[in-house]
Amino acid sequence: IRAKGPRRAMNRKTYRCILTIWLVGSQSCAHSQPARPTPPPAAAGVVAPGSGGELAPGAPATDPALAHEPKLLPPMGGQAGEPVQNFMLEHFQVATWARDAVIDGDIESLRGPLRALADYQYETVVPGGWMQGALQLQAAARLTAEANSLEAAASGVAAMARVCGQCHREQGRSLPLREVQVETQTPISDRIGSRMFRHAWAAARMWEGLMAPSDQSWRAGALALAHAPVNAPSSPKPLPQGFASTLGELRDLGLQASTAESVDERARVYGKTIATCAQCHVRITKR
Repeated sequence: IRAKGPRRAMNRKTYRCILTIWLVGSQSCAHSQPARPTPPPAAAGVVAPGSGGELAPGAPATDPALAHEPKLLPPMGGQAGEPVQNFMLEHFQVATWARDAVIDGDIESLRGPLRALADYQYETVVPGGWMQGALQLQAAARLTAEANSLEAAASGVAAMARVCGQCHREQGRSLPLREVQVETQTPISDRIGSRMFRHAWAAARMWEGLMAPSDQSWRAGALALAHAPVNAPSSPKPLPQGFASTLGELRDLGLQASTAESVDERARVYGKTIATCAQCHVRITKR
């Protein structure tokens, strides 16, 4: 199924980075996946927000791995006895697709993949200690699929990441992430593309912080937002009304995230963060 609407260009690099980390940190997850290009090294795509990296808004996506909506595939050959943890990559892809849909302000495109995850029958798999987490993820996916607002969808996506992270921790399988350093000096001025890159970088680290889970990644993302500039950046086109106030809201959320200790509080702040991003993106699209 070809994805409808504009591609998720703003999150392409961060998606590829997290997917690479997941592939490196997982075992036997590729049984039901279509052929993909060889992933880059684990550190590729992890670029500090002050290092000059920039995402161009509206740029077309070219990564074949992002060309189709994710969907859960049956166990290899339909055979019984597949461990439920072999479905972790599919779970990750669906959750990440839903996250990017929210950030794009397009909640309609997340409904199908999330419903597929919520309704998937695991009768033939070996549950081990992972099944409780899978059932909790399905419940969160079902609620998120029926969200009627960006705020509700963002909260649901954050809950899915929280469930994944808690399950990884309980099973002693937290994903190993390379430590990232973040520049906390606030730039005096910058361009719109650089500003969006900083926001996307911060949101991706916070996502890792919930999903892996990783206190270090969470803090890096939170500090990047907390030190983000709130003055309006230079832009070749007029920015929508209220753009500067949105920048202030994101910075405030970064401050809240930097002091959030519990996973529930972090999920709440993360949901508000991507909902704020989405609302701004929708205003820009409708200009």
